[in-house]
Amino acid sequence: MIKIKLKVLASGSSGNAYLLTSSGRSILLECGIRFEEIKKKLNFNFDNILGCLLTHEHMDHAKSVTNVLAHGIDCYMSQGTADALQLNHHRLHIANEQFTLDNFTIMPFKVEHDVKEPLGFLIYDNITKEKLVFATDTPYLIYRFNNVNYYMIECNYDRDKLEENIETGVINHSMRNRLLNSHFEINSLIEYFRFTDLKSCRKIVLIHLSSNNSSDDFQARIQNATGIDTEIAWNQNIELRLYPF
Repeated sequence: MIKIKLKVLASGSSGNAYLLTSSGRSILLECGIRFEEIKKKLNFNFDNILGCLLTHEHMDHAKSVTNVLAHGIDCYMSQGTADALQLNHHRLHIANEQFTLDNFTIMPFKVEHDVKEPLGFLIYDNITKEKLVFATDTPYLIYRFNNVNYYMIECNYDRDKLEENIETGVINHSMRNRLLNSHFEINSLIEYFRFTDLKSCRKIVLIHLSSNNSSDDFQARIQNATGIDTEIAWNQNIELRLYPF
């Protein structure tokens, strides 16, 4: 049985990078850690990587993009992200419409963040006929997608925990409005899922958790609210499959 596999290389404010693999072909999602770390975590094997999808220009998502390009890997991002990173390379591709990488069909979509032109990606596997939504660094999603099997989605902070940390001086008050306007809060995510058709969904992977403003119960809260098997992305391999249920 063909399975989609997700390898979490890093997730969180210090860096984000993931490898999505199906039918022996892989996509690198973000490259926000040192390239040496990426190479080690992939056992120096880049042979089957079709490309790298970049959501925006912040360094915890794009730290190694010049190295990835120099290593011969095509990178896909918005024009705004490319401009912000001052990239000019023959392997740079502007993702402003649906495109195909071997067995994957990818649809970029707009999200909200404090950058030039951030994106999320709807990824369809043409072999397994499965859909995955990849969305991070956004306080909400304006789109709802049909027949999604897997969500890789940010669940960055709990507002009550944030307010408590501001009150006690753990977090500077100046960061408050930025977090509220640029990252997905857990109750907002629960509300999004409440009005989303999840009948085809088999797994939710929570990404980009704040080290200070999240809590250990995020997995249970999302799973209890949705009834969908939920995992938090740390440094692990996650198997995504529809069958058996």
